[in-house]
Amino acid sequence: MKEYILRSIILSAFMLKSICLCAQHIEISLEKKLGRVPQSTSSKPVSDEDSSALKIPNSIHFKFYNRYYTYIAPIEEVFRKHKAGELDSAEFIKRLKLYTHYKIDSSLMATNLKTFGSSIIHFVAGIDENDNKIILADADQSGDISENEIFRFTQSDIAEFIKDQTFDKVRNDIVLRQKSFDSERTLFVRIVPLPPFNKYPNEQKKLTSFYLLRNEDWEGSCSILERRYNLFFESKQFSNEIQTLQFRVEDRGVISKKIYGLNDEYNNDEISLIVDSVRKLNDIKINAFITYHSPPLRHNDTTFSMFLSNVKTKKIESLKPFLNSNKYILVDYWGTWCKPCIEKIPHIKDIQSRYKEKLIVISIAYDYQEAAVDSFDEKNQINWSSYFIDRGSPDGLVKALDVQSYPTYRLYDQTGRLLFSGDSDEDLEKITKIVSN
Repeated sequence: MKEYILRSIILSAFMLKSICLCAQHIEISLEKKLGRVPQSTSSKPVSDEDSSALKIPNSIHFKFYNRYYTYIAPIEEVFRKHKAGELDSAEFIKRLKLYTHYKIDSSLMATNLKTFGSSIIHFVAGIDENDNKIILADADQSGDISENEIFRFTQSDIAEFIKDQTFDKVRNDIVLRQKSFDSERTLFVRIVPLPPFNKYPNEQKKLTSFYLLRNEDWEGSCSILERRYNLFFESKQFSNEIQTLQFRVEDRGVISKKIYGLNDEYNNDEISLIVDSVRKLNDIKINAFITYHSPPLRHNDTTFSMFLSNVKTKKIESLKPFLNSNKYILVDYWGTWCKPCIEKIPHIKDIQSRYKEKLIVISIAYDYQEAAVDSFDEKNQINWSSYFIDRGSPDGLVKALDVQSYPTYRLYDQTGRLLFSGDSDEDLEKITKIVSN
C-alpha cells in the first residue's frame, strides 16, 4: 500500500511538472520594416477639409482642387477632442471602440498629446492644366510644401494602375512625420490616386479624391522547440498605434492566412502560440511577450463538437462519431459558388479512392441553399458524407470553425488532432504524403 501511494505521489509530481512545462514564456524584439504593404491593411480615405493654412507652391497651377486631411494617431485625436470638450463621454467611448477593443493606457495618451500635440496631416489634391493629378502632402506638418512632398500622376499612370494594380513607374510612397524637441514618430504610407468610393457629390470631388495605405509592418522571429517562426505585426487600423496591433505567423515558409489579435491562439502540429501583450520601445522597435504550449491547446478547433445538417438525410448530426473510425479524417470546406473548390474535387476523389482503407472524407458546404448542394453532390457523384452551413445565417458557425478561405482542407487523426491545414493542390499532395505514411 505504501509503495502504491509513493508511486502515486511520484507520478502526480511528474504530471504536475509536465503540465507546468507545457506553458513557456518568451519575449521577442520586432523592428519596423518599410516598403511592404501589410496583407490586411485597410485603405484610408482622406477626409474633406474646408480650409487649412497649407500653401500651394507657385509652380503648381490647378484647374481645380480640394483640401483633405488625415491623422497619424487617430486614438490620440479621440482623447484630445474629449479633453478639449468636443466629445462627451458617450461619444468618446463610441469613437474609441471604432479603433480598438483593447484597454487604452490613458497616461501614455496624455504623454503623447503633451509631446506631439495634434497628429493631423493636411493635403491638397487637384487636376492641373495638363490633366495630371497632383497631390500635395504636408508630411512634416511644416505648413509649406517641398518638392519631395509633391506627387504627380498622369492619366496613363492611373490607367496602368487600374489595369495592373501597380505603381512601379511613379513615386507614391511618403513618410508622415511628427517631431517634438526630443522625439519623433513616423508613419510610412503609399498614396493611391484613385477614388475610394463609388458615389461622389460631383465630378470634381471624384477626380481629386484619393486614399492611403500603410507601407510598413513590424517583423521578428523566434525559435521554439528547434522550429523557426517569423511574426509579422501590423495595425488593424491605418495608424501604427500598438493598441490595434495584430499579427500573422510564418511557419516553414507558409504565412498564415488568418490574422491573429492579441490573446488569440495560433496552433500547428507542435504548439499553441499566444501573444499576450506588446510594448513599444521607440518609433521603430516593439517587444512582444509570447506564451506557447506544447502539445498544442487547440481551443480554437471545434469541428467535432459541431452539429450540422446532413445534406442527404436533412438530419442534424454530430461529427463526433467520425472519431471512432480509427482512420484519418479529411474535412473539405467548400461551396457551390467557389470555382477553385469545384476544380479540386477530382483531386479529393483521387485521394479518397487511393486511401479509402485509411481515410474518411467529409465535406462541409458553406452555401445559400442546401438543395443546391444536394443536387451538386448527386450530379458529381460525391460519395462521402456531406454537410451544410447556411451562408445567410448570422449564427457565427463559420467563425467558430475558424475558416478563413475557400477551399480549406484539414486533416485530422482518429483522435481529432489537427495534423495539417491548407487550401491548394500542393497542400492536398502534402495531405496525401501524411496519409500514405
